[in-house]
Amino acid sequence: MSALPFAKLLNLDLPLITYNGACISSYPEGQIIEKTPISMDVAREMFGELEDAGYYVKVYIEDTLYVEETTRAAIEFSGIFAIPFVID
Repeated sequence: MSALPFAKLLNLDLPLITYNGACISSYPEGQIIEKTPISMDVAREMFGELEDAGYYVKVYIEDTLYVEETTRAAIEFSGIFAIPFVID
């Protein structure tokens, strides 16, 4: 998860709440305490509606960023959080 570099830098020893609250894991052990992602059906419907409305949509799943095309936003997000991005 992209919070790891910050947790290491701050020398934290407490659970991390990541993925906009959808995942709580122990740190530094890395064990999942609770994980509540939205369903793929809901995500697909939501992303379709956002794209139809003209919004730029990026999807972040398990430390990988999925985008439709290489954009400045994708490159910056990938660089800041040290995660790869995939064109999908």
